[in-house]
Amino acid sequence: MVSLSKKLIAPIIRASIPIPKPIKFDGQIPFIPFSKLQEIKHLESQLISTLEDCKNLAQIKQTHAYAIRKCLHESSYIMAKLLRMLSKINICMESYGARIFSQVRYPNVFLYTALIRGYWVDGMFGESVLVYNSMRKDGITPVTFTFTALLKVAATEMNVNFGRQLHGESMKLGGLVRICLWEMF
Repeated sequence: MVSLSKKLIAPIIRASIPIPKPIKFDGQIPFIPFSKLQEIKHLESQLISTLEDCKNLAQIKQTHAYAIRKCLHESSYIMAKLLRMLSKINICMESYGARIFSQVRYPNVFLYTALIRGYWVDGMFGESVLVYNSMRKDGITPVTFTFTALLKVAATEMNVNFGRQLHGESMKLGGLVRICLWEMF
């Protein structure tokens, strides 16, 4: 019989928290003690605040190395923040950002969106579209932020057909991206 604490704590596990390696996934959510969850949350918040203070690539790499040592390198949440910091300080996504993305076993929509946005900032519009196509092929449903980044790509490239296609898809999924549509047209 499962104890009450296991029933209450197991659903709290976020997708961005890595599952410890020795546990084999058998279709059920593994039990992680509440104290371990608190420790992971503390490490995540510590890492995020450190990332926000990074001013150059060396500091970002050092923070990334710390995430790897603490087994947070597969956290989509942390890696999405890391990708956003790379684009914020104008580091090319093609080299370091793409490697970071490829190391995450189960990327979520926010990690994909961060990579799409990073490629857009770098002026690599074709790569943004390829990442979007890969995301859709992997069965991940885009969110409003994804469409916003992609509509900026379409506006920058002056590709009205792609913009219309994105608008149609966003409306089908219930997305609201009106501001970017004004920029595009």
